[in-house]
Amino acid sequence: MIWHNRYVKFILVALFMVLYGCSAIGILLFIWPGKKKYRYLLKNTSFYSFLTLEALNIKIQLSGQGRLLLRQDNFLLVSNHLSYLDILVISSLFPGIFISSNEVKNTLLLGTLARLAGALFVERRNKTTIKQDINTIQSFLAAGFNVVLFPEGTSSNGEKVLPFKSTLLKAATTTDTDILPVCLKYEYVNGQVINKDNRDLVYYYGDMGFTRHFLRLFTIKSIEVRLEVLAPVTTKGSISRREITQTSFKAIYKAYV
Repeated sequence: MIWHNRYVKFILVALFMVLYGCSAIGILLFIWPGKKKYRYLLKNTSFYSFLTLEALNIKIQLSGQGRLLLRQDNFLLVSNHLSYLDILVISSLFPGIFISSNEVKNTLLLGTLARLAGALFVERRNKTTIKQDINTIQSFLAAGFNVVLFPEGTSSNGEKVLPFKSTLLKAATTTDTDILPVCLKYEYVNGQVINKDNRDLVYYYGDMGFTRHFLRLFTIKSIEVRLEVLAPVTTKGSISRREITQTSFKAIYKAYV
């Protein structure tokens, strides 16, 4: 099949990246600053995420309370984190502003793509700037945007869901925005169940080099991933930030195992 040809995949993805960059730059240059500009950026990112997944033959099985993705009110979506592919998977179904790290910001390709997607870059370990970062997230939630957070703080090798960091979830509690936990689980690669022998074809973690890992994607025939939408976690009332964090973690952990 044509989709199994690595060179065709590479050309298609390269084309989509160029078109994505051009359209995002056009939005940044010609749309007046404000909510409208961000909504166009998010729709643009969602559209090209979908096309890229199609080109790479990455199929998503949506399960759980998927209808919640169609709700008109906004969420702070929290997810486990396994690969940079997570961003494409979530964005294709759930246009939102992604919270990323300064390490990603300073990475040439990933940083550029993230900026064009309207990502928010934070430094969790910097107590001087974290309050301002939370205020920025709050402002987007209060304006009705969906915001996406990977509260593990890093990607894992898929053996388990790492403990969640609670700091940035404060933005949801102060705006009464519901948390929407989602569980990502890559189930098959090249038709085989993902295990310790083949997981590194998909998962991106530790000190892996991005360029080598990304180029290897074009040799993969297919990937199947399940995205399970779990019950929303309310932030209203006297529930503490840590309680909300633990409730979200337990829901995703239970769905993942």
